Amino acid sequence: MAKPENESMPGIDLIWKLAEKLGVSVDMLVGGDFSKSNDNLFYLVKFLHELKLETDVHEITWSKFSSYDAVKDPLDLPEWDDLECNVEEKIVTSNITDRYVSLFDSQRNLKATKENFYAFVDTLHIVLLFKCIETVENEEKVVYELYSATDNGPSNNYIIPLCSTLEKDGAIFFALSDFYECVQRHDKDIQLRESARKAIGDFLNRNNTEELPFN
Repeated sequence: MAKPENESMPGIDLIWKLAEKLGVSVDMLVGGDFSKSNDNLFYLVKFLHELKLETDVHEITWSKFSSYDAVKDPLDLPEWDDLECNVEEKIVTSNITDRYVSLFDSQRNLKATKENFYAFVDTLHIVLLFKCIETVENEEKVVYELYSATDNGPSNNYIIPLCSTLEKDGAIFFALSDFYECVQRHDKDIQLRESARKAIGDFLNRNNTEELPFN
């Protein structure tokens, strides 16, 4: 994106217009590594950006869950045998709970955490956002994965893998981690009843409807 004649970065107007055209935020466009990008990457980025926008305006409400088993029956989710806990491996005192086998790459050494979220999202039915820990050569790194549990499949319910930071050397990490932070921020926020939000909004906007003294 640099100008060849002077190697300077493009102006903010160009960056903003490009972000608008792609349907993503300026932060995502500037912070992302698109050296390995393709149409599918942009498609997923746009999808995550739309989820983030709807989350920010409270059109989508996320709920935290500690494990798949904890929400499977209440949400009428399908069996997911790969997420069953091995009691001998369970670490009771830490934030890491069950072994986790990704539907994107079953060979990775992953552990599920208790910091996962779900939401009801229109045609996607139930969206599951997982935060996992991968151990590689005694080092831990965070992995994010997004799934949809829908009843539009060949069985009553089934899991659709949407995106994961395991794919393509983490090409989607910048967007999926940004989205996770958005969901986590809203989870930690003070909850307002809709009636309280409306009352506060009416108060904050009262001056906008009052006639100016010089009119």
